[in-house]
Amino acid sequence: MRKILYVIITLAVVMLGVFFVKENKKNVSLHTTNRKVDLKQFEYVNKDDNTNGIVRIYKNGKWGVADKDGNLIADVNYDTVDNFYEGRAIVSENGKYGFIDLDSNIIVKPKYMFAYPFVNGYAVIQDENEKYGAIDKQGNVVIEPLYYDYISSFDINGYAKAMNFADGKNVAIDINGEIIKDFNAKK
Repeated sequence: MRKILYVIITLAVVMLGVFFVKENKKNVSLHTTNRKVDLKQFEYVNKDDNTNGIVRIYKNGKWGVADKDGNLIADVNYDTVDNFYEGRAIVSENGKYGFIDLDSNIIVKPKYMFAYPFVNGYAVIQDENEKYGAIDKQGNVVIEPLYYDYISSFDINGYAKAMNFADGKNVAIDINGEIIKDFNAKK
C-alpha cells in the first residue's frame, strides 16, 4: 500500500509540474516538467521589448515570466519582474532585489536593497548598508559595495562614475574598483 501511495504522489507531483530545484555553485535552476500555462488566465501579459517572444505575466499581485507559447520560465511568485537586459531580469521579493536569466536560473536570490539592469556585462547593486557596488552576469561581486551615493552603469571600456558624498569623493572607477580619475583633485 505504501509503495502504491508513493507512486501516486510521485506521479501527481510530476503531472502538476512542480518545480524541481537543482543547486550548483551559485545558481539555483528552476526546471519544470513541461510546464505550460494559458496566457489568457493572467490579468496582465506584457511583452518584453528586449527579448524575442518573452512576456512578463501578472496574476493576483505577483509577476512571472513565460515565452509567447506559454512555456513558463519563472513562476508567478515575484513582487516585480523587470525587462530582460543582456539576458538578465531584475526580480524582487519582500522589498529585496535579485536577478534571473532566460533559462530559469536564479542568478542572484533577491537580497539587495536595489539593483540596476545589466549594462556592458555588469549591474550596479545597493547593499543593506545602502552602499553601491557592482556584480557580473554570474552574480559575482566585482566591486564591493563601498560607495554611498551612486555608481553609474559601466561603459563599453569598463569605466563608471562613482560618487561618495559621505567622504567627498567624486571619481571614475574601472571594473576592478580602481580609481582612474578623481574629479575633486586640484589641477
